[in-house]
Amino acid sequence: MARFSDGINDNWSQFGSVMERVLSNLGLDRELQEWRALQRWPEAVGPRIAARVKAVRVQNGVLWVQSGPHWAAEVSVRKEQLLEKLNEGSPVLKDIRFIGAWDRRRKDWKASDGRAE
Repeated sequence: MARFSDGINDNWSQFGSVMERVLSNLGLDRELQEWRALQRWPEAVGPRIAARVKAVRVQNGVLWVQSGPHWAAEVSVRKEQLLEKLNEGSPVLKDIRFIGAWDRRRKDWKASDGRAE
């Protein structure tokens, strides 16, 4: 049975390699790197922060995360370390910025898409 499972994993690895080449040929290397960085968020920050700070999107080399003010401060302190982990040798992310639902009572609160509420 283990041999069968290894064969399946090998097939998926081969499929992943083929997909990387296809995306590269389509000029989507950067988007793939951004997606990978977004997927690494929980591992990079650890379970405690990942439960409270949500990676929302990557746009123009900026990772947008949603959190409350306390956790935004925590992530800000660790920003350089986190960018290093998230980029994993490929400098796709340049910054981490925050959007937050914690400010809804404030008149200058902005929605996740950047619109003023």
